[in-house]
Amino acid sequence: MSRRRFLGGAAALGTSAMLPGCEAGGREVLRWGSSSLGSSGYVIMEALAQSVNARSPLRNSSLATLGAAENLALIASGDIEFGHTTSVEMVIAQAGQRPYRRPIDFQQMFAYATWHMPPLVRGDGPVRTLADLPGRRYAPSTHGSGAAILHHALMRAAGIDDRLRWTYGSWTDAYDAFKTGRLDVVVGVLTNGRLSTNIMEAQAVTAVRPLEIPADVLGRARQENGGIFAAAIDPAAWPGLEGPVLAPLTVGILAVSPRVTAEQGYEVTRAIFDHADEVRRLGLLLDKVEPEFAVRNMMAQFPVHAGAARYFRERGLWDARLRAAQAG
Repeated sequence: MSRRRFLGGAAALGTSAMLPGCEAGGREVLRWGSSSLGSSGYVIMEALAQSVNARSPLRNSSLATLGAAENLALIASGDIEFGHTTSVEMVIAQAGQRPYRRPIDFQQMFAYATWHMPPLVRGDGPVRTLADLPGRRYAPSTHGSGAAILHHALMRAAGIDDRLRWTYGSWTDAYDAFKTGRLDVVVGVLTNGRLSTNIMEAQAVTAVRPLEIPADVLGRARQENGGIFAAAIDPAAWPGLEGPVLAPLTVGILAVSPRVTAEQGYEVTRAIFDHADEVRRLGLLLDKVEPEFAVRNMMAQFPVHAGAARYFRERGLWDARLRAAQAG
């Protein structure tokens, strides 16, 4: 049976099929859920898991998944110990809101990236503001994804969610349809302020630009989901922009199962941040892997794993707004 078939129930966010967590000889392997092959979440998790393998006695493996939302369900079902997720999914998982069937019990380890996710439209097209969106074909990625959760919240805040022609599918399918004119809006992604490959490829075909979201709309969306932040896209990062564009932003935060021991969590955190310079050299997507960013961008409403909390306290970086989970 393929891994995707085996974890199929987890896509429904409610089953508890267990994958083996030991290698030959009975040694425990800590499993990391990443994201779809080649995505930024996939690349980051692969690098972090392998860095822990290289710099600690722990053994780790990274598994491609459907992404941040599925990873939280896989933590709950016991299929993985660590998972790439974002501030948006964490909020709804804690509350047990759709697509989750019940509240998810998880902790956070550290923050490692940011993603701007503005609506992307044609630069020379008729959509200039949110008022031009009703009736348009809008692709927010797959059902239940963080991008879809975020963009539905944005459009509800704008009062037009039920007036859009929502279309769901993979990033590749969405961008292919956008480039050929079959979609009017897709989700743009900037990782740590840098344009995604999808945006750059779209720009090679047609003029594209981010649609600015007014501050009051972003504020109402944040009231619904506190994992949605607002930050301007720097025109220096997007050639052709006339000035900063206000856009929604999410934070990448490593989620962890409460079953992971305090010692394991400490070793994972130490292996990464004692050698953060080496980790950052693995690629541009890892340039936010530094201890100050890791602590500053965690969310106060979620407990910090005891092992990670110990490490950051020893480094003198602990933030008083955070609370540490009890050691397991």
